[in-house]
Formats: sequence, structure tokens, C-alpha cells
Amino acid sequence: LEKYAQERQEAEAQRLATQSRANQYARLRRDELIESYNSQIDLQEEAFRGLIKQIFDNSTPQHHSYYAEVLRSCIDWDKVGIHYESGDSQSLPYPHLPAAHFLNTPAIRLILPVFKSTEEAFFSALEKGAGDYHSSSAEAVNRYITKYRKHIEELFAQDSEQLLLDSYDSELILGRHLEAVLSRTLFEE
Repeated sequence: LEKYAQERQEAEAQRLATQSRANQYARLRRDELIESYNSQIDLQEEAFRGLIKQIFDNSTPQHHSYYAEVLRSCIDWDKVGIHYESGDSQSLPYPHLPAAHFLNTPAIRLILPVFKSTEEAFFSALEKGAGDYHSSSAEAVNRYITKYRKHIEELFAQDSEQLLLDSYDSELILGRHLEAVLSRTLFEE
């Protein structure tokens, strides 16, 4: 019985050692895979695709790609920004990576600056092809921007010295990227 118990302990120790080596190997392979995708993946493009898919989920597939290309052509891609929300440090899916790493972030904020010359096409695509929530929000943002620009033109016509704005106004689609923030500081063209 003693010999049997000793053999069982040795077998258990070997099993634990093998399992430990397998876990180390799995972590190594996972890190290699993450590193290979880190350098290959275009996160801005992936975020844009995901956003388009979410916004135009109700449209038919042939219209989906049309609206995606319309919006793509309206964006100044040289000025696009992407900001990661840090995950909760207590429950990171990949604790060995920083909390701000894209694999640990629960969400991102994708800043898509639209060319002023293409705003009409941008808002038209959103109003016609997006679901009710996004199209009504796009209409509200478009009305707000138009009203604000008209207000600035009126102020400019009255007295260009008094173009001082004193706070921030914002119209945004919660949980989405579309946001119009108008800074109330000294206005410059």
C-alpha cells in the first residue's frame, strides 16, 4: 500500500509538472499570436468597419457597402483619432498586458473628422441608410451645426470683435462616434 501511495504521488507530481509546462507553452503561444496581430492589424479600419456594420445593420447588404464607401470618402483620414478606454484592472482578460492595451479595452472612441465640403453627403447617408436611432441623431446634429453656423455668421456680421464664446456645447450620439463639440473660445475661421 505504501508503494502504491508513493507511485500515486509521483504520478500526480508528474501530471502537475506536465500541466504547468503546457500552461507555460500556451501562454507563450498566446503572446506570440497577440504580438503578430499587434503589428498587422489596422485598428482604425477594423473600428470603422465595426461601426458601419452597427449603424447600417438594418440596410440590405448591397446598400451597406454603398453607405460605407460614401462615409469613407467624407472622412479626413489623416486626422482620424482612436482612443482606448482602459479596462477594469481587477478583471482584465489579458492581465499580463497593460490595461490600456487594445485587447483589454472594453470600448474605443473613434474620432472621424468630416470634410466640411462633404458634410451634406455624410449626413444624407446617415439619414437615409442608418437605423432610426442613428438617422434621427444625425438629423439633430446636422440641425445643430447649421443653426450654430448661422448664429456665428450673424454675430460676425454684427461685430467681429465680440465673437467670444464662453462654454462648451455638445450634441452627441451616446455610445457612438458621432459628436459635434463647439468650443466657446475666441472664434477664428
